Amino acid sequence: DCTDYEVQVQSVCTSGSTSAFTTSATFSTGASMPTGLTATTSTVNWTAVTGAASYNVQYRPVGTTTWTSGTTGSNVYTLPALMDCTDYEVQVQSVCISGSTSAFTTSANFSTGIIIPNTLASSNLTATTADLSWSAIAGAANYQIEYRPVGTTTWMPASATTNVSTISNLTPCTDYEFRVEAVCTSGTASGFSAVSTFSTVNCATILQLKVFLEGAYNTVNSLMNTDLKNNNLLPLTQPYGVAPWSYSGSESVGSAAMIPTNVVDWVLIEARDAANINTIVEQKAAFLLSNGDVMDVASLTTGVPFANLVTGNAYRIVVRHRNHLAVMSATAVTAAIGSTFYDFTTAATQAEGINQQVSVRTGVYALHAGDHDSNGIINVMDFNLYDDQLSTINTYDDADGNLNGSVLIGDFNTYRPNASIIGIQEIRY
Repeated sequence: DCTDYEVQVQSVCTSGSTSAFTTSATFSTGASMPTGLTATTSTVNWTAVTGAASYNVQYRPVGTTTWTSGTTGSNVYTLPALMDCTDYEVQVQSVCISGSTSAFTTSANFSTGIIIPNTLASSNLTATTADLSWSAIAGAANYQIEYRPVGTTTWMPASATTNVSTISNLTPCTDYEFRVEAVCTSGTASGFSAVSTFSTVNCATILQLKVFLEGAYNTVNSLMNTDLKNNNLLPLTQPYGVAPWSYSGSESVGSAAMIPTNVVDWVLIEARDAANINTIVEQKAAFLLSNGDVMDVASLTTGVPFANLVTGNAYRIVVRHRNHLAVMSATAVTAAIGSTFYDFTTAATQAEGINQQVSVRTGVYALHAGDHDSNGIINVMDFNLYDDQLSTINTYDDADGNLNGSVLIGDFNTYRPNASIIGIQEIRY
C-alpha cells in the first residue's frame, strides 16, 4: 500500500529474440482502510497499515453531525478531554506520503465515564437538617448521597438531581460524615467521593417548663390572662436588666407584633448547680404563655435552650417573675441533649420549701403574687410599692400583681393573702 511503482514491457519473438524494454510507466497504489479499530474513553487503537505515512481520526458524540478531527503518525491516538457521560463514535483513515487517503472506517463506539464530585460542603445547619453541596458534574443525570453519624458503620442513602440536597431527620448535636457519587443516564457511576463532615446544632439542653402566676390565673378557663399583650404593654426587651436581678441577657423582639398572642409576661429562668444550689450556671429570660409553658424568645418555640449545662449533670431550676415569689425546683433535673421537663403546677411540693406555691384550683398550683420588689419576701415593702404606683393605668408596673395593666384595688387583693410569706433563702436578694 501507499507505494509508487514503475513498469516496462518488451516483446519476445518465437525464435526467442526480444525487443528493448519500453520506457517506464509509473503508478501508485492507494491506502488501505485501517482494520481492528477499538476505542476507550482516552485512547483509539487500530492495526497499522503498511506504508501509511499518517492517519486521520474523527470523532463526535453519537447523534450529532459535526466531527472533531485529529492526526497521528502512529496507530494510536490519544483523545483530548471529552464530555462526561456521553456516547461517542470514532473513525480512522490512513494517509499515504502522496496524500492519497483511504476511506474512513466504520465507527467504533464508546462511552465516557464520569468524574468523582469534589468540593463537598455543608450549610444552613439546624438541629435536624443540613444543606449539602458539591461540584456540579457535566452530564450527570443524578447524584447518590450517603451519610452517617461519625463513628458508625451504616450509611444512609439519599439522592439528588442537582448538586445541592437538604438532608432531614438528623439527630441534634451530632457529628456526621457524607460522600457523593455522580451517575450517568446509562447508570455508569463515578464512585464515591472522599467524605466531608458536618455537625448538627442544638447541643443545648432544652428546658421545657410549666409554671403559673397566681395573679394572672383565670379559674374559669384554667389559663392565665394575657391583658398585657392584648394592650401592647409588654416591653420588647427583657425587663430583668435592673436591680435586683441585674441580668445582662439581650433577649428581645423587633416589634410588638412579633410577641405571640398567648404571652402573659416575661420570666427569668436560672439553672443552678445541684451540688451547690447557690451557684447559678446559666440564666435566660423567656416568655411565659397562658397555658404555663415557657417559650424561647429567639425561636418562639416552647422550651428554652441552655447551652452551658453539662450533659449528665444535675441542676435545680429557678423561675423568677417581677412581682411573684420566685421558686426553685424541689428536685434536680439532669441535663441532656434535647428536652428536659419540669412542671411546677402539679403540686405545691414541686417547689423547694414550705408554702412556696399557692393552690389556684384543685390540683393546680401557682407562684404567690405580691412580691412587688422581687426580693423573695412579701411584706410591707411590697405594699409601699403598690401604694406608690396606685391608680396608674395602661402601664407595665411591678405592683400590677394581677397583670392587667393597671394598679388598682385588685392588685392589693392579690397581695394581701400572701403578706408575710417568705421565699427560701436561695432565691432571696
